[in-house]
Amino acid sequence: MNDEAVKWLREQIEARLEIARNATLGPWFVDEMSVRGAPDGNIAAPSIRNTLVGKHTWPQEAAHIIANDPQDVMARCEAELAILDAHGHAEHYCPLPVLPSTHGQLWTSAEGPCWTVRQIASGYRHREGYAQHWEA
Repeated sequence: MNDEAVKWLREQIEARLEIARNATLGPWFVDEMSVRGAPDGNIAAPSIRNTLVGKHTWPQEAAHIIANDPQDVMARCEAELAILDAHGHAEHYCPLPVLPSTHGQLWTSAEGPCWTVRQIASGYRHREGYAQHWEA
């Protein structure tokens, strides 16, 4: 994994964050086999104009949709971007699960992104543009 890969990863996270910011914020909930969002926060009587209604057939899809509501996606993306920022220095200490240590291992830019950044990138491995050799 190199600087190009980190740039690609940041673009993926920022794009996902922007999509979430533009979606109905919710909270989202299931109601009569529909996923509904109430951006005004009033689940009991959401505004007709600002209500998301997504029809679905299977409860497992509804559960997945609700688990990925925009508020949660934004929080995860912001956390991933903060981790990238913290690990973006030429040198930093990063713990490895295979080398437990109180100080971690010193990573330099010559080695490419650290284990932590590679793990975040692996969460985007099914997206177009991901290169399998970045895992090495």
